[in-house]
Amino acid sequence: MPTLLAKLITYHLVLLGALLAVLYFFPQLEPYLPVGGLMDFDSDSATFEEVVTTYRSTTTSDTAYTGLARLATALMMSTSLLATLLVMLPISWAYKASHLGKKVDRTILETLFILPIVITAVVLLIKNSVALAFGLAGIVAGVQYRNRLKLSSDAAYLFAAIAVGIASGVRAIGVAVIMSLWFCGTIVALRLRDAPKEDADRTNAD
Repeated sequence: MPTLLAKLITYHLVLLGALLAVLYFFPQLEPYLPVGGLMDFDSDSATFEEVVTTYRSTTTSDTAYTGLARLATALMMSTSLLATLLVMLPISWAYKASHLGKKVDRTILETLFILPIVITAVVLLIKNSVALAFGLAGIVAGVQYRNRLKLSSDAAYLFAAIAVGIASGVRAIGVAVIMSLWFCGTIVALRLRDAPKEDADRTNAD
């Protein structure tokens, strides 16, 4: 378990370092990355919409403008989804570690990757659209979920997946990375605290 804790800390630090390195050495890529969603950009930096608008003012070809807009949107969405998967990877490690000696629910493990991807896409779609948000609420209200979680602690992982999806969708992946670090660290710390007691219980049972 201490090895896992070191692995989780190293992974998150590398992830944050890589993100900062990209922003430092390639600042022109900032509009296409899922960052800056919780703060206003500096006057010298351009938003995703400004990049496309600027290109529109410099070209007279509607076809070229439409092609760039679609490509830029696809690139921004792809980086958001990739960031979602990268953040969910250590959370899946923590989930497996918290179920040592128990049967891991494969459906929960798969949901931890699929759910935030769907949520990221949904947030990107309904952002800045109240009508779409209400429409989505109506659709979700009509869906019935009959699967019950075997462990109440599994709900925490699902909420973490939802948080990561929302953060990535609003371009605040830094929040997701920091949340993931604290979430996984807390899980491992609790596991380390309870490990001696569990070992003692197994010894007494034997």
